[in-house]
Amino acid sequence: MGEPFDVPADADEAGIERARLELEARLKALESRARQMLDNPGP
Repeated sequence: MGEPFDVPADADEAGIERARLELEARLKALESRARQMLDNPGP
């Protein structure tokens, strides 16, 4: 359902934090999409 993304093995603390924030944003978007699908199940 979502595009994969990589976190470099040698990511520093800032890089890991950026990845964490990106993951959190993607999860929220997926949750929103899932809720819309449940609210509007279609025919």
